[in-house]
Amino acid sequence: MFGNMEKKVEVLNSDPCQTTFSVELSEEEVKQATEEVYQSLQSRVAVQGFRRGKVPLEIVKQRFLHQAREEIIESLVSHTLNQVIEERKLKPLFPARVKNLNFEFEKPFTFELTLETKPEFEPQGYMKISLEKKIKKVTPEDVEKTIYSLQERNAYLIESNDTAVKKEHYIAVDYEMFFNTTSTPVSSLKNQLLNLSATNLIPGFVEQIVGMNKSETKEIKVTLPKDYPNKELADKEVIIRIKVHTLKEKKLPAVNDDFARDLGSSSLEELNIKIKENLEKLEERNTQTDLENQIIGHLLKHNPMPLPPSLVEGELEFLLEQMRKFFVPNSSGEEEWKKNLPELKKKYQPEAEKRVRIGLVLSAIAEKEKIEQKEEKIFDFLIKNAKIKQTVS
Repeated sequence: MFGNMEKKVEVLNSDPCQTTFSVELSEEEVKQATEEVYQSLQSRVAVQGFRRGKVPLEIVKQRFLHQAREEIIESLVSHTLNQVIEERKLKPLFPARVKNLNFEFEKPFTFELTLETKPEFEPQGYMKISLEKKIKKVTPEDVEKTIYSLQERNAYLIESNDTAVKKEHYIAVDYEMFFNTTSTPVSSLKNQLLNLSATNLIPGFVEQIVGMNKSETKEIKVTLPKDYPNKELADKEVIIRIKVHTLKEKKLPAVNDDFARDLGSSSLEELNIKIKENLEKLEERNTQTDLENQIIGHLLKHNPMPLPPSLVEGELEFLLEQMRKFFVPNSSGEEEWKKNLPELKKKYQPEAEKRVRIGLVLSAIAEKEKIEQKEEKIFDFLIKNAKIKQTVS
């Protein structure tokens, strides 16, 4: 549509990763674009009483003024942008941001273009990195700890022979909560099972009911924590009237072939072998992750660079969205999330910057060394070419 456009382009401000240009297109360029857009519209639009492509130009100009204006602006901005990118050999990361449009028919057209580009840099210090490869041997004690963990997960509750409450018990209780002895209950539950070993019980609660007998009822005073879910009760002193129904205790299954078969192994011996193999694989992954973290720290130290603002902003939004999905599984917490969002953005900005920087460095290394642009391939290359000191524990 256009040849080499008659334009004035000036740099308003230039950062290493972001440049804003002011653009002025001549009256002649605007007239040419206007004529070509109207001709295009004349061939496309339909008006009652005329065949497509035969609508008089004056009618097109009267009825499609707004559409013509939008198409002229889009055409001129797009063509100017392409020329600016080509002439200055830019490699934009994102579509340009266009603002301060000042357009009138048959007059010079001015606007601003902001382009973000990758920082120009040579990756430094990535060959012969000094690394410590920490290898942890899996011991019989590690296998025993895993077995015990499996016992805990498969434990079951049985009636206790004890008559009085102990800290190790699970107890079934009825309880009512009051502000004072004459008030109506502000909370109540029937036949609630409590694990007295749990860490999230009200401070001072367990100590006051240890020693209670089955079927006994007792009133105790506690101060609810400041983060108590019911905000009206938080940080208030309350009376809890509690009645103990039953005492239960945790029973661990015996470690034998039957236990192993319940977990999908043919015997206890096979279960131990599987556990050892899985722990060894886990330690291998931990060793690999530690090596990669050492590499990341080294590369960040040796490759300072400016960062494209939109890349950082996008990474920050990704991080926060992942957090929101985890911590706000339903709409009930959205208001609190939005309230804390400014502080969270400030807190996780450095992490977003770190991720963007290491991504750029790894990409630059892959490009320079002609490695596939996959993190695992790049890390494999860096580890292969590192100076590794191995330690075993």
